[in-house]
Amino acid sequence: IPARALHDDALTPTDLRTLLAIGTFTSRDGSGVWASNATLAEVAGVDRRHLRRSLEALEARGYLRRQLRPGTTSLLALVLDDPFPDTEALPETKAGGAESAPP
Repeated sequence: IPARALHDDALTPTDLRTLLAIGTFTSRDGSGVWASNATLAEVAGVDRRHLRRSLEALEARGYLRRQLRPGTTSLLALVLDDPFPDTEALPETKAGGAESAPP
């Protein structure tokens, strides 16, 4: 699951449990959640109404993407943290470890 969720004060405990439940039933790259809402609710220990609220909150905060499919269930996908964050913001170093001066 996205590590940044741990420090997101806007997420409720129910949102975090929902996110953990989703992580239990997703592929390694976050692209497919194969559990039903009933299963997610059971694993998270919440009722379906609270699960739907948490899904909406997680989507709004950028942790989850939902693809609506008329006549059937929505597809869920986790938005995972970038394993290689923007390195342009880091200072360049020379071989000895000293920061290089800008040109």
